[in-house]
Amino acid sequence: MKKTDMILKGVGAAAMIAAGVYSFFVLGSAVDTISKIIAVIAFIIGAILLVTRIVEKKGGGILRLDFLIWLCIGFLFANTGILTSLGSIIVIIISVMLILQGINSVRLSLTAGSGKDIFGIVIAVLLILGGGFMLLNSRYVFTEFIGKALGIYLVIQGAGMVKELMGDVKYSQNFKGVE
Repeated sequence: MKKTDMILKGVGAAAMIAAGVYSFFVLGSAVDTISKIIAVIAFIIGAILLVTRIVEKKGGGILRLDFLIWLCIGFLFANTGILTSLGSIIVIIISVMLILQGINSVRLSLTAGSGKDIFGIVIAVLLILGGGFMLLNSRYVFTEFIGKALGIYLVIQGAGMVKELMGDVKYSQNFKGVE
């Protein structure tokens, strides 16, 4: 492997780790970045489908308009607020499920026969409190989750690149002059 390739791989790994750490601690940018990436991919798919439909010139009726769906998805995700709102709705649904599960667990723990299930009641109360927190802070919970998940992913990928670079350096040192 050439020295310039190793340097570029090292710079790429460092940039990926830095982006991961940044994403882990700066929450809003992670959702914005993911939303923009989805929008660009959707626009590219829509454009490719549009060109394909124009070149093919076959029948197919409404199925030939599938590029419009991808273009609409691109426009929707170009606005970061839509992704955040969808994520918040999912968090609200999960939080309501947690609260209902907690209420059901309290009911079952109180009717557990001769002895009361204290451990079950404690878990049920934690479910209710956690669900309530998520319900009241759904947007924050979503952006926090996306930021942390993306940050961890990027750091792991960057560490993998560093490991690969170390292997390349070791290989080039062991086989120097053989190539």
